[in-house]
Amino acid sequence: MDHTDAIREKRARLNRVAQISVPVRAEIGSKRLSIGDITELNRGSIIQLNQPADEPVEIIIGNRKFAVGHPVKIKDQIGVIVHHVERRSSDDKMG
Repeated sequence: MDHTDAIREKRARLNRVAQISVPVRAEIGSKRLSIGDITELNRGSIIQLNQPADEPVEIIIGNRKFAVGHPVKIKDQIGVIVHHVERRSSDDKMG
């Protein structure tokens, strides 16, 4: 395999990896509830989270914080505008 073929093969592998889907979630806050409180939840119940409404949300990929942003309404759905992408430290990289 010559150099050009090796480059093509590497690009093909990277393209395949780039197509893999991973779960992404935006975490707006959390709250611990007792089992009793959970059993009393009904339609219309409100759970007050631990985060102020104007604070940024964390964007989580896997179990790691990937980015930070602010929620926005897009028609009848919620989205997140990304403001900052976390950088992994050199000792945190996968081997």
